[in-house]
Amino acid sequence: MTDAAKRTLTQEMGDSSDEYIGPMPSEASKPKKRKILKHEQLYLANLPCAESYERSYMHRDVITHIVVTKTDFIITGSCDGHIKFWKKMEELIEFVKHFRSHLGPILDLSANSNGSLLCSISSDKSLKVFDVVNFDMINMMRLDYVPHCAEWIHSPGDAISALALSDADSNKVYVYDGQGTNVPIHVFERLHTKPVVIIKLVVSLIGFALTALVKRGKSMFWMFSISSLVANATLRQSASLHAIWWAQD
Repeated sequence: MTDAAKRTLTQEMGDSSDEYIGPMPSEASKPKKRKILKHEQLYLANLPCAESYERSYMHRDVITHIVVTKTDFIITGSCDGHIKFWKKMEELIEFVKHFRSHLGPILDLSANSNGSLLCSISSDKSLKVFDVVNFDMINMMRLDYVPHCAEWIHSPGDAISALALSDADSNKVYVYDGQGTNVPIHVFERLHTKPVVIIKLVVSLIGFALTALVKRGKSMFWMFSISSLVANATLRQSASLHAIWWAQD
């Protein structure tokens, strides 16, 4: 065989071998049978069929506190430590934001007089402060005691956003700067002999008035006088108090 014939044969064998490089094509797979879900028709029948439908933003547990502010916000708190902000609209309310604020139940929710700040306290010994208008958490404090109730006791324009908290296990009332640290700026230790269960700031026609109530003890009314507290009246109750009504007359 001549050299030219050998080269031609070698080239043909190389070309034929290149055609079979790589895996051989597999056989066409059979179409799989569609899996039928149990109760599929029931699920399909329960799907929303309207042109539009609403999503529920309700709490997953029992709602224990509701606060309405002058800035047209509604704040709700549930026993699982969750807080939700809602905005009052012309007809309905619109969900705004959800906070997983506390590990324990919420003990009290309180908004200040002009509706700009909100505080929440819990059995987990924590305090959270929120900017209501911007629906944002702006401060948190770790307490050395379990609080029972909370109330903002400052007036609009004050340099310090004073916040009063009662101790669930003693007669003490602590006053903090709501936008400061967890070091109290004042502690009332002799106002009452039993734990305070209600603290309320009432904006009346004659100014700001502060009320502190205790279980089976004194009910004390205080008037603000240039950012200081002055005893106004002292009442005695024969039963436990859980609420108060204040009328202008």
